[in-house]
Amino acid sequence: MQFPVSDGLSQLGYYVFCAAFFVICGLISGYFIWRKGHMQTLDAESEIHRTAVELEKLSREIKKEETLLAEAGDPGESGKKPT
Repeated sequence: MQFPVSDGLSQLGYYVFCAAFFVICGLISGYFIWRKGHMQTLDAESEIHRTAVELEKLSREIKKEETLLAEAGDPGESGKKPT
């Protein structure tokens, strides 16, 4: 695409075309950059949720073990030596 250099209106059209082209290219590349960042954010949020669920499960398991140890009379918890 070649614009004549002698006509001022054609030069103006050329600059408008270039400006619009670069703006559109910037918007498209900006969208993909934003999309990648958004997906990383979603991944991090889902990882936080999975970690919270895992910690809750581990907490319940530890409480069950503590209950079982207390019922069995484990001397390690009370600090007493076995007799």
